[in-house]
Amino acid sequence: MRGKIDLLSEDMQLVKGRSTSLEAQVAGLHNQVALVHGDMATVHGRRLDLADESR
Repeated sequence: MRGKIDLLSEDMQLVKGRSTSLEAQVAGLHNQVALVHGDMATVHGRRLDLADESR
């Protein structure tokens, strides 16, 4: 029985490790999305600048 409990606790550690790595990946995706939104805002800002210059 003790061996099974040890294996279960090891499995739980693996699951916890995977969930923290998933959280890190999700955080990375959020950062990438924020960067894309920043790039889009820059593009829109440039478009507005160009529109002003063409007048």
